[in-house]
Amino acid sequence: MKMNDLANYGSCPSGKTIIIAALLALLAGLIIIFFMFAGPSCIEADTPIYGDGKLTTILSNSGDNQKTWVQYKIYRREGFSCEQIGDIQQFTYPTELRKGNTLSTCDVMLTPGNYKVFIYIYPYEGQDHPNRIAGFIKDIKVRSI
Repeated sequence: MKMNDLANYGSCPSGKTIIIAALLALLAGLIIIFFMFAGPSCIEADTPIYGDGKLTTILSNSGDNQKTWVQYKIYRREGFSCEQIGDIQQFTYPTELRKGNTLSTCDVMLTPGNYKVFIYIYPYEGQDHPNRIAGFIKDIKVRSI
């Protein structure tokens, strides 16, 4: 081997190689993050609709049938402030989530205005403080008739 050959032997990778390696590392990281947060939850909630003293939400379940508690926390929004409507126990309902769509209703009287609705789903049986299966935050506007 000549001296010139040794000088070129350990040369740095080109700029294209570095960019491709960085993009592959980024893609691998995104795939890992996706699978970490995908979790077992396969439940979705549509935006609730209010009418006749009931807040109605369609819950979509792509997993197995399961018995759950559906809990609603409702806050009336006025400018920068929020006021909770009722208490949590008042708006907690046992619900059989079937595969497909399930209609969930919450009996509550709301006056016209803007509301933030938190929908939490818990397993029906189990621990005193069960882990939440799913949670959703929805904004609704109640209009006068």
